Amino acid sequence: MDSYTYRSNGLAALLATSAVFLGLQLYLNFPLTRILDKGLPIMSASIITAVVLSIGLYVKAIRTKAMRSEYGQTGSHVIDLFAGAETNARIGPLDIKTAVIRASLISAIIYNSLLIYREAQGKELDQISINVALAAALQIIYCLDFVVFESTLLSSFTVNHDGTGLWLILYSALFPFWITLIPKYLFLSKSAHNVWVASAAGLLFTIGYLIHRISNYQKAAFKRNSSSVSSADVIHSRSSSLFKGGLWGKVRHPNYLGALLVYTSWVLLALGSAPLHWIPFAILIAVVIEVLVQVSRVETRCQDRHASAWNVYSSQVKQRRIPKVF
Repeated sequence: MDSYTYRSNGLAALLATSAVFLGLQLYLNFPLTRILDKGLPIMSASIITAVVLSIGLYVKAIRTKAMRSEYGQTGSHVIDLFAGAETNARIGPLDIKTAVIRASLISAIIYNSLLIYREAQGKELDQISINVALAAALQIIYCLDFVVFESTLLSSFTVNHDGTGLWLILYSALFPFWITLIPKYLFLSKSAHNVWVASAAGLLFTIGYLIHRISNYQKAAFKRNSSSVSSADVIHSRSSSLFKGGLWGKVRHPNYLGALLVYTSWVLLALGSAPLHWIPFAILIAVVIEVLVQVSRVETRCQDRHASAWNVYSSQVKQRRIPKVF
């Protein structure tokens, strides 16, 4: 596999993007909140851009014979285009995969920030919807985590093994739109204040986020310097080693458990403080399916790569996502 160098400058990119938007507002009097009303045309443009970029990368991979993705070498143009022919497709020094993921996260942060600004615009503090502000703020925190701790993202299964194909690029293009459906739904439904639901959602988010952050920190520390970890927390084999300490000794995928709790907190906020609607249910179902599929792919990869070490780990840590349950 080729080795690449990355610059973890996601936070700098976010600050630069925010500065541009603030400049448009302050010096050109551009009404930034109008962006919230242009969701459909912006989303359509994002889809078209994703499709064109995916086709361009696939053609480039064929011409340069850069067919490196293990999931995009089936021989079927449709499947290979969808999965991606290259794992780390690049245009010059720019890594397309990390660029689109970063742009997706920054877009979601900007969109949620504008939603909070619109909700607060011209209102007294006690008139601002707690539910809208909280839903948007929690999404900002979660997306900001991936931007600030970008080095953790660079060691993820998605960046290291998924192909840079239509699925990944289109998913990244649509992410800012579907993830913000919940705060936007709360905003449009004019939901009443519900301190109890907001408190429960905030607590659930906090638990999920801490599990997500701590588990990623523990795994990153192990990858950075495995010798700093107690030998009792490592399973060794001839060619590989697996970390089984901390939260990774409780469930096999604590990072996905944390993500599920985070998404569930947003759905809880929508279901508990606004009229019932299919959007929160659809989002939760989609996230659960996505996590189940991703866990299956990760475990298959671990079984192939670590073999005996993975067998020992899975026999010691039987639960995949929920301790003593599943």
